[in-house]
Amino acid sequence: MQNDIGLEFQPSTIETIDAALLRYLESLNLHSLTNKGFVPAPIVWVGAERTYQIKNDLTLRDSEGLLTIPLITIERKEIQKDPTKSPIPSNIPDYGVGGYIPVRRRIVQDKTSQFQAAKNTKKNGAGDDVGVSDVNFKSQRKFPSKIASMFDTRPPNLKDKTVYETVYVPIPVYINVKYEIHIRTEYAQQMNQLLTPFISAANRMGRNHKYVTIQHDNHLFEAFIDGTFSNDNNAAKLDEEERIFNSTVTFNVLGYLMGGDMNEDSNIAKTYENIVNLKVSRERVILDDQFERRNPSGSDPFYKE
Repeated sequence: MQNDIGLEFQPSTIETIDAALLRYLESLNLHSLTNKGFVPAPIVWVGAERTYQIKNDLTLRDSEGLLTIPLITIERKEIQKDPTKSPIPSNIPDYGVGGYIPVRRRIVQDKTSQFQAAKNTKKNGAGDDVGVSDVNFKSQRKFPSKIASMFDTRPPNLKDKTVYETVYVPIPVYINVKYEIHIRTEYAQQMNQLLTPFISAANRMGRNHKYVTIQHDNHLFEAFIDGTFSNDNNAAKLDEEERIFNSTVTFNVLGYLMGGDMNEDSNIAKTYENIVNLKVSRERVILDDQFERRNPSGSDPFYKE
């Protein structure tokens, strides 16, 4: 089951939401005009170590160690737990040792076939006193009549003794995560080129819609772009310092967490098999009380029937 491509369940963590937003910004493929042509704007996560940034991309900083602009940076601001967004209206404990929501079910072929084989063997006769093909079997033998389907309240798996393997995952914990996207450029033209896609770029929900979807590791999250785009620049000061244009785009992401990440001593997916047959031992077995199973008259059912 774990080898099925595309069916593995990955935990949803805070880092998963961060990576989803980063992948979304990379998919926009934002470019701006520079003295080197129409080049892509690099995207940097501000939480990364400076040593990693320098070694990962040598063009990210100049010879003096300053960041090369135009540049887009991502910063996570705050996280708010919001249970009201959950489709489950109450707090439900995990089922068994973990997990509650069934996400996948398959038939266990080997165990189901064993139950079916035992049923067929019992029906066709495995000895001189068992089964309908037995020589001592009487047609007038009184077996309990079958339960009418309308009154049979047993689960379907108990009727045909099918063994199912069900995978359960924990209930998602919904959170609101706020991100700030900072766009830094040297010229107003570059700022206009990089900021416009966040305002009026193509969206499957429409160009006036603020709703986008982001995904990572088979997890899908909803993100909302704030309608206010703040600007902060020093162009009006006319000072001798380097001119910088800075705009902020705010993303509010409705995400969810599944599991406790690496600090939870439990797997993200739990697998359980259902009960198809329940047997209780009798005193005759415990006390070794031999019971004559041959019944020439055919009036009594077989022992343990």
